[in-house]
Amino acid sequence: MKSITELLEEIASVAREQHAAYGDPVVRYLDAKPERRFFWNAVARLLGGGFRADSPEAKVWQRAVSGINLQDTFGPGLLESMPVADEIWNLILQFGQYKYLGLRKMIGAYTRYAQVTQYPNAIFITPSGQGQTTIPEDTSLLGSALTPLANTIACLITCSLAWLQDEKVDLSEVLLSKFVQGLAARIDYGCFQGNGQDDQTNGMCTGLFVDPTIPAYVAPAGEPTIAGLQRNDFINTIAQVAPAALQRMDSQPPRWFISPVLIPQLLLLWDGTAKNYLLKTPAETRGEWLLVGFPVTFCAQAPSVNAANAKVAVFGNGDAMLVALQEKFEIAKSDKGAAFGSANVSFRATGRGRNSLRVANGFASLKLAAG
Repeated sequence: MKSITELLEEIASVAREQHAAYGDPVVRYLDAKPERRFFWNAVARLLGGGFRADSPEAKVWQRAVSGINLQDTFGPGLLESMPVADEIWNLILQFGQYKYLGLRKMIGAYTRYAQVTQYPNAIFITPSGQGQTTIPEDTSLLGSALTPLANTIACLITCSLAWLQDEKVDLSEVLLSKFVQGLAARIDYGCFQGNGQDDQTNGMCTGLFVDPTIPAYVAPAGEPTIAGLQRNDFINTIAQVAPAALQRMDSQPPRWFISPVLIPQLLLLWDGTAKNYLLKTPAETRGEWLLVGFPVTFCAQAPSVNAANAKVAVFGNGDAMLVALQEKFEIAKSDKGAAFGSANVSFRATGRGRNSLRVANGFASLKLAAG
């Protein structure tokens, strides 16, 4: 029989393994692929002017860019031609909640995507009608096959020249982390609360919590905050969603999209006289968060207002909103501007993408009552 000390050590060991498994995705990735640490340090130092040809980073860099002429004026800057596209794509998914929507990869140079907002209406042609049946023209696609141009999504990181020139400084983790976190947050913002404006914040994207075409269930009078919500309010929100969005329950179950800021208020909600809480934690489910039986995606970029007339949750099938993201990403640097006076270099990461609602009644929102 194991002693208490041995049992405690086993528990601590499991805890360490879980922490390692659920830690920072970028750190996990770089720990699993040490050569990529050298690569990203080489990226920073080559673009920032602190690259040494005899360094360990140089060897990894030369293998990564094999076949590219580094003496070419454009060679070192064309990182989209180097093996970083899938790397950044996959790491951004670890931080962005847009992955639960209808994510599509725009391959190669494609920057537009076709958008179909309804399903065509199929018919039966019976044996007796063969050769005699005219298929009626389907009007669902008329005027709704859109080809919006993808936005450029960019973020900027300023780095000290002292770091770039010090080979003992590991820049890979901070550089890669900030790039993917910044890009993911902007994509999420457009998907969940973009207001459609043609500006740097919204990029003409209209989010799930803002789009007026998405049906909304309004909580009855007397429920101007989350504390007043009842189980029926969540059930009635689900009832607003089209049946077609709910039929793939096994392979693609619909889910709730909610700001994590609202977790404390939601945890207090319970059903009936017995304290059967509506929001179940992973500790209870041994899996995902569940709200009245459906999984929850907590989105930091979703609205977090808990006040009268505010939309606090959206429910539906993620595939009803298209998120098209180009597979290529570019890393570049600028040594001009205000950073020059402080001996800094600015690195810029850019990608291309956009979101657009395909089926409005594939979602429904829960709106608090008026005050």
